[in-house]
Amino acid sequence: MLTQERLSVYGEKKREYSHPTNHFDKAIKIAKDLDIDNTTLATILCMSEAIIFQHKNGDPVSTLSDKSHHLLLLLIDVHTYLNSISNGDISFERQWIKMENDYLGEAPILIMRFPNGLDKILEYLKNRSPSLNRVTL
Repeated sequence: MLTQERLSVYGEKKREYSHPTNHFDKAIKIAKDLDIDNTTLATILCMSEAIIFQHKNGDPVSTLSDKSHHLLLLLIDVHTYLNSISNGDISFERQWIKMENDYLGEAPILIMRFPNGLDKILEYLKNRSPSLNRVTL
């Protein structure tokens, strides 16, 4: 079980206890909401597509590599910031993630496939989400 200490949107400290499976469930939901296919999600999270398929079919993965778990957390944080900017507009989020971005140089979904891609997207979104700038990741 992992412990994460974060600041809420309102600045108060909160401690989250969670199992990697809970993060995996969130990442699967995010991928579904953003129309990210299994192959792309597997690439983003540095894991095999078979693991994603296995988890989606009700056989939860009990352990993940540290790297994959870190990437799961980053994907969740990216979605949190994107959701804040879009005010929960899923259609905007789907469009944004797949459209070329002048500042980033290409579509965010393409950047996410590379090492440090989620970090780059997260930094970009943090700078554009003043209401969440106090959240520590």
